[in-house]
Amino acid sequence: RVLSHIPQVIIHNEYEQQRFDQIQLVWMKLETPYNSSVKALCLQYFTQLDEILGTNNLKKLVSRNLSVDAMVPYIAQSSRNVGLGLLVLDESQFLSKRGGSQLVDFLVSLINGGLSILLIGTPSSYALFEGEFRIARRLTGNKEILWNAMKNDKTFRLFLEGIWRYQWLRNYTPLSDELVSAIFEETQGISDLVIKLYLYAQQFSIERGFEVITPEIIRRVAKDHFRLMKPMLDALKTGNPYKIAQFDDLRILDAKERASSPHPTPPVQKRTNGAKKETKATNPPPIIEKPKRNVDYRDGDLRRFFRVAKQENVAPETVLEREGYIDDMKVWTEGGKL
Repeated sequence: RVLSHIPQVIIHNEYEQQRFDQIQLVWMKLETPYNSSVKALCLQYFTQLDEILGTNNLKKLVSRNLSVDAMVPYIAQSSRNVGLGLLVLDESQFLSKRGGSQLVDFLVSLINGGLSILLIGTPSSYALFEGEFRIARRLTGNKEILWNAMKNDKTFRLFLEGIWRYQWLRNYTPLSDELVSAIFEETQGISDLVIKLYLYAQQFSIERGFEVITPEIIRRVAKDHFRLMKPMLDALKTGNPYKIAQFDDLRILDAKERASSPHPTPPVQKRTNGAKKETKATNPPPIIEKPKRNVDYRDGDLRRFFRVAKQENVAPETVLEREGYIDDMKVWTEGGKL
């Protein structure tokens, strides 16, 4: 939708009072092949190029039966000929699958040739960038935007206020705190689900003649339309990193860098050869007991549960099972069979 506000093709006739005939392709959007095939991406590129500009590049390449290695230079050359400003590659999480390294190398070669590439994907695509510095440096050289699920705060309410004006009911329903809480409870701040839930709630209300939006309608619609996503949403509701980690697309990305220690360790001074050892007997220094540190563990740090277990005088695994970090093994201990 953002790209729809930008003209895709610009026909230039004049530049600085001089005749300049040039057809410029401002942007092109492609889908990452599910199998990370370089050939599939090349064919998709030329198909899109022919549909937009009315050329027949794909027919020429197919008739010549060119290999993938031969197609790559044609993409770089054609992108320069049409002045391609931005190549948008959606569903980039497929790059992290098996065989994606070859496609990544291909994208890096295009970037080195001067082509700007915008990658869009789910949080699972970050496994690709974390695995190799070369890829992260090239593909995120200019800017990266992390879009995590929103929290139930001012930002979430501001987002709802922005979409709330798109209401097509006969009886306008103002945005209340109860509606905000119900929508967040059923979507956990995922913007895509928030928009869909708002749309489905209006459809439900119009079809049944209610013409209003209530928290009960929100919960009813979410129960009917988000059944397949219920395990994921339940994992987010718990806030348990162990359960959230079971779903790659729910991974929460941290944009904050860890702050360096404000008290750096002083450098160790080496003993010089000219230093003389003292032979005088000295009394041993008094033993000073250091006060115990009051460590404030972060959420999800398992060491915190060991402290709780010690305070409650129970086994650590009891606390871990109670907090949902250990799966229920009753199927193995109460008559379960392999």
